[in-house]
Amino acid sequence: MFYRIEKDRVEETSAENWESGQSGVAVFTHKEWEEEMDIRATYLLGQREDNIHFCKLESHANYLFGTFHIPVKREHEKNMGFAFYILPGKLIFIDDNGLVQAHIKKIIAGKVHSGYNLEKFFYDFLISLIDEDLIYLAVLEKEITKMEESMVEDELKDFNYRMLHLKKEISRLYRYYSQLADLGENLYENEKEFFEKNSLNELVKDSINITIHYKDKSTKTVAVNVSLNDKGDFVLNYE
Repeated sequence: MFYRIEKDRVEETSAENWESGQSGVAVFTHKEWEEEMDIRATYLLGQREDNIHFCKLESHANYLFGTFHIPVKREHEKNMGFAFYILPGKLIFIDDNGLVQAHIKKIIAGKVHSGYNLEKFFYDFLISLIDEDLIYLAVLEKEITKMEESMVEDELKDFNYRMLHLKKEISRLYRYYSQLADLGENLYENEKEFFEKNSLNELVKDSINITIHYKDKSTKTVAVNVSLNDKGDFVLNYE
């Protein structure tokens, strides 16, 4: 699937228009990408797009290559992942889960601002990936609060087991957000080569602050704080 960003709109287009346009997004499955010899040869793209185990961003001579590995949020059956390339004026996603398409449709259905371009699209895409995390983390916080209240009233059974489960879950999320922080930092360091000057830096003005805490029998507090700062990178504080 090919999209072009033109006149403050994101719309489907042909492969020919995508190739000749100034700002374009393409989404392939792994099978489709293996068969897409022309684009791979033109831009010299040859990374292992199917080897996705964590979030990362690598800088190469003519492009940036990255992967997203999104942990299960309980209601999903499995972790999801996809790969992407960033080239001057082009974004290419390789995804078998339909996750990228779903978020692109969400962006298209939303309201775009004047001067919309590839950089703003990628920013919206990144925010779209994590905006529902607030809901999930709020559910975790509510569960922790209930445990604290039940512990005070001596009504909680299997406290150690449930607390261990929550610790593992928070640790898993910590690794995920730490990887996002590194990815965001690498993106900021390389933005001048692939995006308009200071584009992402000017875009990232909003922040997401999440705090989860619990008190176990030793009165230990754990906090996870995730934010997007004014430099355009993810910031995570874990205590």
